[in-house]
Amino acid sequence: MKRIYLHIYLSVIVLLLFSCTKNDHSFNPTPVPQIIEYSINGQPARIENTVHGITMMSVSLPYGTDISSLTARFSTSDCTDITVDGTDQVSAVTQNNFSMPVIYELKNNGVSNYYTVSIAYSNLPVLYINTPSEVDSRITWIENSTVFLTNAGGMSNIYSSANIKGRGNTTWKYPKKPFSIKLKSKEKILGMAKDKHWALIANYLDRTYIRNALTYLIEQQTDGISWIPEGRYVDLVLNGKFLGNYFLCEKVRVSKKRIDISPEGCLLEFDINFDEDNKFKTQRLNMPVNIQYPDNGELSRSMYDSIKNYINRFETLVTAKDFPSDGEYRSMIDINSFADWYLVTELINNAELSHPKSVFMYIDKDGKLCMATQWDNDWGTFQTPELWAARPHFYYKYLMADKQFQDTIVQRWNMLRPRLERIMPQIDSLYRVTYKSCLYDSQLWESSMEHSPNKDAHLSQDSAIMCLKEYLKKRIGWLDREFNNY
Repeated sequence: MKRIYLHIYLSVIVLLLFSCTKNDHSFNPTPVPQIIEYSINGQPARIENTVHGITMMSVSLPYGTDISSLTARFSTSDCTDITVDGTDQVSAVTQNNFSMPVIYELKNNGVSNYYTVSIAYSNLPVLYINTPSEVDSRITWIENSTVFLTNAGGMSNIYSSANIKGRGNTTWKYPKKPFSIKLKSKEKILGMAKDKHWALIANYLDRTYIRNALTYLIEQQTDGISWIPEGRYVDLVLNGKFLGNYFLCEKVRVSKKRIDISPEGCLLEFDINFDEDNKFKTQRLNMPVNIQYPDNGELSRSMYDSIKNYINRFETLVTAKDFPSDGEYRSMIDINSFADWYLVTELINNAELSHPKSVFMYIDKDGKLCMATQWDNDWGTFQTPELWAARPHFYYKYLMADKQFQDTIVQRWNMLRPRLERIMPQIDSLYRVTYKSCLYDSQLWESSMEHSPNKDAHLSQDSAIMCLKEYLKKRIGWLDREFNNY
């Protein structure tokens, strides 16, 4: 059924791309058939965008509505025939399954026009994904999938020939799965910069639903982190099944609009999962280093050795008994990025540094090692207001023994501290945008929330956010005292 459904969408798009002149009145005086009015259950459709000659419309219905057999009321102009997948359509009579967008074909003496109608439950955009087979692996891409972005006004779109797979390590094990999307070509999505690669973060363990988004808002208050992911909240429907609220965001990758480094640079992930093809353990601390860029086809043996030697040299310097000695390590790293990343980690109390997991670094054009953005912060964060998260772990355990690095931390904190006043109103804005969608999500996944390590599984979203705000107030006050008493 999935293959047939997917074939219908792709066939319509191909037909439109190769026959668009039929709708040009200068070549064919026959009027183009149109839908004038359209509603389902008394709710009128909104016209959003026209993509590949297909007019996209959406209808908002209450969550829980049975959409497997809905009857639409519509009126048309200059239309002799209206069908869905070859079935004639009669207003207020014909029933259709709206678990995925429904395509109407209107005809008038050889001239065709197409409309898609999709269902929305909340105020958020809806991402409909249709795949030829079940998405049951985080390794294998499901090719030739179709992605519909609806309920997004002029940013609604159709992305054909997309690839989909699961993503995550720990998070892939939970009932609500996270996913990766790879588009056929670089595309803007919901105003974010063009790229092929996108992540759908499930936030399954996060009762606030905003830990990832909030982390990036905090990072935006810093100056030393060169690129910070953007993200947008969406409702996700996969193969006709509503999966709830997801955070669609940019993936950590090397590209012009993301981590912009030269071909001679590299992107590294320190992660105990140790699952990249190109990887090594460091000599002194046995740190798990995954080389994400360059990939297999571009990473030469000499470059691999160069990366390994650079990290090992840095590690040797910071773990030396006479550290910081002559301070040679400072010439090897971007101090401000290390300081700002440290401050964000302490603010959100990210426990993953102790493993480590999802710790990204890159070597920039000038050969210095830089800390990259935070990643995957939906659990094990924003919990203990009076406990060091970064200071006892990773390379910070050693760096904090350098008085000059300590002074940089204090200086950067005093720059960051007043900017954090902007965060509380932004938390409220995130709640207002997401609460309706998150309410439905919590009902959908309610029976499984007991697994949450965030200690807020029993709370509603608004109560969990109140706890998070209280944590931030206490955390900022504690860090302020600690940093200024060095």
